[in-house]
Amino acid sequence: MTVYLKELLGDVKEDIINEGFATKGDEILFFKQIKPTVLGKLIYYNKVFRIESACPASSGNIYEGYFAMHLRELKQEYTEHVCNVSARRTTGLLIS
Repeated sequence: MTVYLKELLGDVKEDIINEGFATKGDEILFFKQIKPTVLGKLIYYNKVFRIESACPASSGNIYEGYFAMHLRELKQEYTEHVCNVSARRTTGLLIS
């Protein structure tokens, strides 16, 4: 999935460089909705890949604990991200 998303972003970038946007509205839509969605999926699948590839190869209990720990971390990160995005949309400020 990560390879597909990277190729998709590369193709889109090339199309934008060659053709540009038809309207300012198209450009705004792309940078506010489309690109963040694709980048978000790329970040997510990269994290899943790293978590799965680093999983210890031992008994099932270790797997369960390992994945539960990473799931908690991902949920916390997601919650913080959603709060930041909501704040940015409400106030119009960039929060890092």
